[in-house]
Amino acid sequence: MFICGNDANAKQQVTGILTAFGWSTVDIGGMEGSRYLEPLAMVWITYGFYTDTWAHAFKLLRK
Repeated sequence: MFICGNDANAKQQVTGILTAFGWSTVDIGGMEGSRYLEPLAMVWITYGFYTDTWAHAFKLLRK
């Protein structure tokens, strides 16, 4: 899950919750990172409406 925000404590708590659900977390940085995450969410939503399915996700691949 991609996260961003200016409150380090809040991001740490969110990371703990996501980890408990078995998700890895990618910290995009401060609140200015939301500028990049919001369009990514729209791609996810558009694909969901287009295919009428919501069982899809994005994953960051690292080499």
